[in-house]
Amino acid sequence: MQFGVKFYVADPSRLQEFTRYLFYLQVKQDIWHGKLPTSLHTACLLASFLVQSEIGDFNSEEHKEGYLSNMPLLVVQNEETERQISELHKLHRGQLPADAECNYLEHAKRLEQYGIDFHKATDSSGKEIELGVSAIGLLVYSNDLRINTFSWSKMTKVSFKRKEFFIQLRREPS
Repeated sequence: MQFGVKFYVADPSRLQEFTRYLFYLQVKQDIWHGKLPTSLHTACLLASFLVQSEIGDFNSEEHKEGYLSNMPLLVVQNEETERQISELHKLHRGQLPADAECNYLEHAKRLEQYGIDFHKATDSSGKEIELGVSAIGLLVYSNDLRINTFSWSKMTKVSFKRKEFFIQLRREPS
């Protein structure tokens, strides 16, 4: 059995401690498996919070070069990324594990695709698209670029019939 969230919360800091920890594990797993993509720099920053949470403050006597090589932090991990993570880890001195996890979530929630659940679809012309469901509404992506957003507040009807998905929007004066 595995804990999993369908929709990400907008402000993880408002979750109770145990729930926030489980949510942290979910986001960490989603980033590791590529469900929540990030740049290399952001991935290194997030990994440095993970290191702070797991092993605590950087100690130059205890943490010699290569101390991260046995920790799976990034999908593509090499000496250069480990060096970047180590440099960032040094900056987190004094953070408790719970603080490091909160900082991890604070940075993760700023990722472009945070909180979006993607589903493959095709548009009316047969072109492959992805339909993202989020707290703000339905998002349409083509080639990893957002091409349209339908806010929940502007939808009056959503229906699905014979593999076709329809959204009826509220008419606006403009």
